[in-house]
Amino acid sequence: MELWRKARDLNRLQWQSLAFSLVMLPLIDISLRFAGYKRSRSVLAALSRSRSPATSDTDINQVAEQMARVVGVAGRRSPWPTTCLRQALMLWFLLTRRGIVCELRVGVENSVTTGFVAHAWVELQGRVLIGGEHAQARYVVLV
Repeated sequence: MELWRKARDLNRLQWQSLAFSLVMLPLIDISLRFAGYKRSRSVLAALSRSRSPATSDTDINQVAEQMARVVGVAGRRSPWPTTCLRQALMLWFLLTRRGIVCELRVGVENSVTTGFVAHAWVELQGRVLIGGEHAQARYVVLV
């Protein structure tokens, strides 16, 4: 019941972003598998260039948080398996399309207990939107 109540409360932008994310996440996965990270990101960047810049900081933060929640939901509910990299690329793409300048980060950690681990997240003005607050402190940024 809780899921339906939350779904009913989504606004138009959130519904559009959710539907778009559910379609795009498998496409991003396929692109990463066949074209690699660099080429996939370049294609997404090229597709996102045609949008106008965002307006105020309040709007930017609100839209970014809404889209981050929606991409997280799409990643968890998608029948197609997704990873942090796929979700981070999706959010970065959605925000960039709206003219919101954000950073897509990829980092690594090499510890005795977990071994070599990679992680991806998106930052807006130094704040992690998707990928967990621990990301900045735990991982060494590569990209």
